[in-house]
Formats: sequence, C-alpha cells, structure tokens
Amino acid sequence: MIKASICFFLVVFSTTFGFGQGYNEETKAFETSLDSMMDLWYVKKANEKISKKVQNIYNYAPNEVPTFSDSVYNSRILAIESPLPYTYNKIVKPFIDLYALRKRNQVERMLGLSEHYFPYFEDVLEKNNMPHELKFLAVIESALNPVAVSHAGAAGMWQFMPSTGKLYHLSINSYLDERKDPYKSTLAAAQLLQDLYNLYGDWFLALAAYNCGPGNVRKAIARSGGKKTFWEIYNYLPKETRGYVPAFIAATYVFKYHREHNLYPVEVNLPISTDTVLVQEQIDFKSIAQVIDVDVEELRTLNPQYKLDVIPARSKPYPLRLPTSKAWSYCTMQDSIYTCYYKSKGIIKKEIVNVNKQSDEFVQNKQSTNALKTSTSNNSVSTLKYKVKEGDFLSLIASMYDVSVYSLQRLNNLKGNTIHAGQELIVEVPTSKLSYYEKFNSIQPSQKEKYVPKKPEAKYIYHTVKKGETLNKIAAKYSGITISDIIADNNIKNPDAIKIGQKLKITIKK
Repeated sequence: MIKASICFFLVVFSTTFGFGQGYNEETKAFETSLDSMMDLWYVKKANEKISKKVQNIYNYAPNEVPTFSDSVYNSRILAIESPLPYTYNKIVKPFIDLYALRKRNQVERMLGLSEHYFPYFEDVLEKNNMPHELKFLAVIESALNPVAVSHAGAAGMWQFMPSTGKLYHLSINSYLDERKDPYKSTLAAAQLLQDLYNLYGDWFLALAAYNCGPGNVRKAIARSGGKKTFWEIYNYLPKETRGYVPAFIAATYVFKYHREHNLYPVEVNLPISTDTVLVQEQIDFKSIAQVIDVDVEELRTLNPQYKLDVIPARSKPYPLRLPTSKAWSYCTMQDSIYTCYYKSKGIIKKEIVNVNKQSDEFVQNKQSTNALKTSTSNNSVSTLKYKVKEGDFLSLIASMYDVSVYSLQRLNNLKGNTIHAGQELIVEVPTSKLSYYEKFNSIQPSQKEKYVPKKPEAKYIYHTVKKGETLNKIAAKYSGITISDIIADNNIKNPDAIKIGQKLKITIKK
C-alpha cells in the first residue's frame, strides 16, 4: 500500500448515493478535527477587520448565508475548467453544506492560508504538467495546516505516513520531519499523485488510491467487473474513501465560488514575502531570534519541519525560511548568531568560521550603471539586470549566476520557465561578487556552454525479486527511484504480478 493515511473525512454512508443517520454522527468527529486544524497561532491572530466591500460583488448583508438549488450547484461544478472529471450529485451536496454552511469561519481562514501556500502548490503542479486543482487535496487532508498529525501517524499538509514519506525522499529523524515542510512535502505529494495517475489514467482514482492505497482501488476495480471510474467502483471502495473524492469536489467548488457564498479570505499572520538561506552549522531558533530580532514562533511557523527548534546542520547545510528582510539580516550577522549559540551551549571556539564571507565585503559600494543596488550596511545582496539572449533558457541563466530557478521566477514574477530574447531579468547576487557577475551580460554564446546544466548520467542494474518484495519495497532500496520508474523501465502491466526470481531493470542516476 503506497499510503495508509487516515483522512479527516471518516464518513460512513448508510446507502448508495444517499445518507442516513450515520452521516450526521460521523461528521461530528470530522468537524471537531476541522476545528482543531485551525488552532494555529498565526490563524488565531488573523486580521478579522479585512474589507469585504471589494470582494462582496453580490452585495450580501454581512451575516447573510446564501443557499442555492441543486441545478445551480450542478451548473457551477460542470463549469469548472479542469481535466479532472468534476460532477455533482447527492453525495457531494452534504460536503458543500459542511463548508458553505456549517464551517464558514474555518473556510474563510483556509481561504486566507491559501493565498500564502497555493502559489507555490500551483508552481510545482505546473512544472510537472499536472492539474492545478490538485492543490485542493491539501484542504481536505489537513485544512492547510503544515503541522497536522492524524491518529494513525500521518503528518503534514499532505498527510504522509512515515514509510511513504521516506519512500518519496522526505527525511524523518529525531531533529527533522520533512513531512511538515510545506515545500518539500508538496514536491513529494506531486510525485506520489503522478505515480498513482500513471497506474490508472484517471485523477479521481489516483485521489482514491492516495487515501486508501492502490491495492484497495485495484480490488474495487476487479469487484466492479473492470470498471475504470470512481463513481463506477464507488460501492466497492472502503467506506472512508467513498467520501474522499466527494469532499475534494466540494472543497474545489467552495474555493472556486466562495464569493457566491459570501465567504472571503481572512488575512492570516504570515509574512507576505519570504526567502530561504542555507545554514551551514548546527544552530537553534533562539539564537537566530535574539540576534536578528525575529519571533521564535514565526521561525517555527515558517520552518515546521524542525522538531526541536534546532537546525541540525552538522554534516550538510539545511534550509531556513525567513521573512525577506530578516533573510538579508541573517546573511550579514551569521558570525554573531553562531557566537550567541556557542555561548549559550558553553562551547568555546578559537575561531568562528565566517560562513558567508561575502558579508565582510558588503559595505563596499561598487558603482555600476547596469546594477540596481538594493544593498545597505545591513544587507549583503545587490541586484542587477540580465538581458536575455537568443538561445538562453532559465536554468542556464540560473547556473551562470549561481542562483535557483525559483529565485529568478520569484524576482521576475514568472509563472513558468518561458523567457524570450530581449527580456530583462532581475538577478540577486552577493555584493562582493557584483563586478564579476556584471560581465555576464556580454558573455559570448560559446562561453555559456560550461554553464549548461548537465543531465545526470544514468546506468542500469538488475534487481532480482526476492520473497516478500513489492515494488514499494524495491523502490525504497534505491535512492531517487520511484515505483513509476520501475514500471516504465520494465513495461509492467500489473504491479501486483511481479514474481520471485524476476529480474527488474533499475535506472540509477549518478
């Protein structure tokens, strides 16, 4: 089973395409869970005094709760432009009522949270050529709570079980749980969803398998006589999974049509702009907060993957997400932060290593007609403009300037990787290396070849299937390998039909 998470919609259906008394009783537990998911410090500090006048395009009264007929719900859902097969029926309706009628306050807070997290989700889905509507899965899994933990042990916005998280390269140890990292877990969730879609060729079946595992979906398909859509195998799925896709449809509907229901985003207490810095040595939140004047609670909110408020950068660097202004402060005050940390732990070092040597030279104010200086005595970053040449592509430019593709997209408000000749891109570089990078505007095409990102060389090995092994277990043995990789390399039609002694081709990337 790829994923055995228990979602928050543990709904028992008493009849097919209808609800009995069991529905109301079972949703009480879900509604309690939904309330607890909103128990976040930055949500409790949400700004209730937002102006609804601009978004209230239907001129509703402040406390008015609109209701609509089935035909209206049906026409709106059918109008959603998506490759997902959205539909409306009596099973979907109670979930719409849950969001639009009974849990309006929580929905408005989730709408506020979505303004912070959805742009990143959409970016990941776009890069993987996946439907943007899959972002709503995080709404029904965790109510957009990055530290949500289920009774079964699933954690994070995307509710990964430990085994599945590790299978999709999320680190989990005493210091770290990357299932709670909104950014890394989103990459893992996208890969898992794509793997499941590759198995079925249907997004709703992929969502069902995300909840109950592909084994249960395959059994439901077999029991239905080989049907291949969610509604056709509905009666044969586990009871909790029957409510999963309807809840997903309802979440999509309410988010798409929230204004029609007099629902509006509540501004939550999260930074508008953030940046990521790399921490090179072990350090704790308290020392960072003390030196650069940032709230420890804010550090926890932006970096929920660190369990003990400690960044365990002993053998390798780890990322730290900060408000943009504080990221600049961190870059120039690292020595002071480390000194503060060592002192608090009683550690004496003869020499504190200056991790960011550029900061020593930060105060040098090199003039340039091509550079847009944003540096001050408190910052170590300057920006310059690069004019895109014929044949340039985004990852090449990122490689030239030693920055990430994401940073270029963020600075230039790019939604994808498309750029064109003559376009001017803003690039952030260390002030100490400004004069070096300024020369890249006149670099010759032949000189760019060394910056072209090289694809990792691949080699093949063959794995002999042993007793008790599944594709899950085999993929977990090889770094960077997913189930879909093995299926594609070996043209596997039935993942459950691998045999002991069978040799499977495995692509190993260097």
